Parts: sequence; structure tokens; C-alpha cells
Amino acid sequence: MSIGILTPTGECSIEPAPGRPIILLGPNGTGKSRLGIHIDNLEETGASYRIGAQRSLELPDEVFSERYERAIGLLRRDSRRVQASPGSMEHNYDEVLVALFAERLRALELAHEKSKGRKNSIRPVTVIDRLQELWHELIPSQSLLFSEATVRAVRLDGDGESYEASAMSDGERLVLYILGQVLLIETDSLLIVDEPELHMNRALLVRLWDLVERARPDCSFLYVTHDIDFAASRRSAQLYAVLNYVPATYKEVLVRTRTRLEEDTPAMWTIEPLPSATELPRDLLVRMVGSRKPILFVEGKQGGLDETIYRAIYGNFTVIPSGSCGQVIQFVRSFRKQEELHWLHCAGLVDRDNRDPAADGALEEGIFTLPVHEVENLLLAPEVFFALAEELKFET
Repeated sequence: MSIGILTPTGECSIEPAPGRPIILLGPNGTGKSRLGIHIDNLEETGASYRIGAQRSLELPDEVFSERYERAIGLLRRDSRRVQASPGSMEHNYDEVLVALFAERLRALELAHEKSKGRKNSIRPVTVIDRLQELWHELIPSQSLLFSEATVRAVRLDGDGESYEASAMSDGERLVLYILGQVLLIETDSLLIVDEPELHMNRALLVRLWDLVERARPDCSFLYVTHDIDFAASRRSAQLYAVLNYVPATYKEVLVRTRTRLEEDTPAMWTIEPLPSATELPRDLLVRMVGSRKPILFVEGKQGGLDETIYRAIYGNFTVIPSGSCGQVIQFVRSFRKQEELHWLHCAGLVDRDNRDPAADGALEEGIFTLPVHEVENLLLAPEVFFALAEELKFET
């Protein structure tokens, strides 16, 4: 499957495939969610299913029965209706649960018909059975009970307390909803997931989607996210940076006696593929893409003095502590080798150490040295020292 995305410089093709998920990564406001909706609506996408960002999490205590064909039809129709815009607050939780119960009832009825006249019959494995197995693998301390048109969570430790779906935590509801959606979609579908990190415990997030991808090896996955850690966790993913969005424009067209709006210029996205082979660590590359600012590699570790000082001084940069001086130099050099990253900007800043004072400034293109041996020495510079004394109300 090849999907063409219109960009200001031509068409960018993305190719979702089972086992090679697509990650659309970028800061807020770059049109990632709208791109997910756009892909879902393209004819060449074929069988696709979009799980929008879930901000309203309510599960019913009782599920109404429905015929299987109608339940599945409503689920697929409503999935597109309620997710038609990125900010939609609606959801289709009811339809998911109705479809789960309808599928189980149909499977049991078919098995009952086949068992007539036989001494033994084979119990069918339903979607609910598979969901319960996946749930227990993800949350071993709990099980799910589907009975008499209700869903309950049962604690397996302590006194075996159970509670209704409406009393579940947001994370539990989301796990139930996602597993139900994924197990009900058609074979060989493209699953588009918008903001998978919402309402999800960080410890469960990666495990959940690892589990989901294993459960549906026939399906392709496309994730829309600005969560750097989640994007880095998809080790086999194809990464794309979504940098900008220009909405479609429309014109009025007279049709007989009425006017209607027709598309004048189509929507476009600025989207850049990220290199799959690079000397830069994958999580570092993802972090760079997730920033709107130029990158400044510095010595030190996260939360250290180097990072604190440089973030205060270089507010227009994303400061990334990189360990040693050699590591900073290596990152900048590796970055400059990647022609695919031409739209990103980076520099490195290192201590002068024992270098010749006459060599202050740039070591090489994009790598600069401090005017002092160590970053701590900046605090002893007269200008900084007197400014600090004045701030602390000392006489100078």
C-alpha cells in the first residue's frame, strides 16, 4: 500500500506495512491529527480504521443487544462520524461493547447449530475470549468478566473485589476500548491511532501497543503522536516529521440556482522522512524532531549544571546534554552527514578545557568553545559575579 501526501514541494509517499508501523511525529499545531483523518478518508487507503484521541472516557454499565451485522456496521460508521475532526469530544464506546457481545452471541449460536446431533461440541473462541487473555497478560492482577450484558473488572489479589465498567480508571477503560476496537476490525486493515499516550500509564503504554501489534500481525499501524518516548519505543517504525499544515481553500460555485463550496486548493502538509540508518541514537533523533527550536548539544548530564545554565541563556534552543566533549562533537558531525535532516539546525558547545586560548570560538563548523576552561567558571566572570551579588542584595 502506498499513500501519497501532498506537500509544498510535491508528493510524499508513505507505505504502511504489517510489522513496520508508521510514526507521524511533530509538535502541537502542525496538523498531525488532520493528516490522520485525511489518510483515513483516502480511497487508496482501503480498509482503514481510526482511533481518535480519547478525551471523554465513559463506559456504560449495561450493554444493549444488537444483531452482529448491524452492530459491526454501526461501529465502523460511528468511528468515522465521531472522529471527523481532531477536537471531537465524542466517542463510540457503546458501539464497541455492543459489537463484542453481538460477536460472541453469534459465535455461540453457530456453534450450537453445528453441535445438533453430536455428543461433543467445540466451544468457539470469541473476540471476548481473546480480549480477556490480552487483558490478563497486560494486567495480571485483574480479569474481565463479560456477563448478562455487563462488563466488570475483578481483582485477583486480596478479596476478589469486582466493580463495574463505569468505576474503572481512565487507563483501564482505554485499554478495554482499544483492545475491543483492534480485535473487531477487518483483516488486513490499516489502523490509525491518534495520540495513543492519552490517559495511559507510562508503564503500560509501550506494553499495550506491543501487545496489540502482536495480536494483529495482519494489520498495518500508523501512529500520530508528539510523545517522544512512545515514538522512540517503536523500534521498527518508519518515522516522519510533520512540520506544518496549510488547510484547503474553497470557492463558491453556482449550481443552477444555488451556490455550493468546492475545493479551490487542496490541503498540504510539510512532512519529512527521517533516516532509518544514522549514527545518531534513535531516541535522540526523535527528540530533535519533536522540538520546534534549533538543537544545542552541550556537555554534562540531564539535570546537571551545564543544562541549567545553558537553558537559561539559550532560550531559543532545545538544549540536549550529551555527556563528554567528544560525544558533543560526534553528535554534531553525525547530524551534518545526514542530508535528510537539512530542515533541522544544530550546534555544539563545549568547555575550552586545555585548548589554546587563541583558539576560542569555533573548533569546526557548528561546534563552539566557551571562553573559560569549565562551565562553572562562568559564575566567576566579573559581570556574572556582580549581577548575582546585586540580585542577592549584596553591596557591590
